Amino acid sequence: GAEMIWESVKDLTDTVDTDQIQQLEGIIRAVGGVESCNNVRLRKMGPSSIVDARIRVGRNLSVSAASQVAERTRVAVMREMKEVTEVLVHVTPDTRAWTGISEQGTSSPGAAPEDDGIHHLRSHVEVENDVRKALQNVKAIKRVMHVHVDYLWGRVQVRCGIELDDTLRVWQAVEIAREARTEIEVKVPDVSQVDVAIDLNEVCWGQCGLTFGPACATSFKLKRDHQGEDVEDEAPKPKP
Repeated sequence: GAEMIWESVKDLTDTVDTDQIQQLEGIIRAVGGVESCNNVRLRKMGPSSIVDARIRVGRNLSVSAASQVAERTRVAVMREMKEVTEVLVHVTPDTRAWTGISEQGTSSPGAAPEDDGIHHLRSHVEVENDVRKALQNVKAIKRVMHVHVDYLWGRVQVRCGIELDDTLRVWQAVEIAREARTEIEVKVPDVSQVDVAIDLNEVCWGQCGLTFGPACATSFKLKRDHQGEDVEDEAPKPKP
């Protein structure tokens, strides 16, 4: 009787099987977007096992992208270790080079790996790399300022910022942005929505009502360059 009680107690405590822990750490670290992992624990409950792990992701990731990394981690563990019935993944930003925020943990849902979710989507790393490659084909882009990948409603959405020559007309900048969006849609077909923001290195106060770029400041700059300093008083002023 005492032996059965002892076995039951051991089954409800954390396992310190070094080989299994190392296997878990290898599976988790191989998931795209996982910077590192720690506090990996394996708890046995009869024939089943529960895994609890903490992963670090890039501190600039959106919440939805970080959740997608956690979900892909959960699915990867359950796929490789059939005896595991539940995986709890706690996500913290990678603060090793930046200590401006506190660590907070979140848990992934407990759906089975075969359920339809976001785990089947590509990682944000792969999507961002493909988006940047696609934008290299748009020669008018001086620099890709940022690429943000979001996972919303089971789909991949991309927000990116591009820098253009500040001597361009607004209509030209808009056409380049449309070309960039089309290039992403064609070359990265798993992206369902693309938003392209334009930076012309000028200041716009929004008098024109356009959202495509700094129209007022750019048109004034072009006029000043052609007519000289006499138009300085015509510069657009910020709204009160």
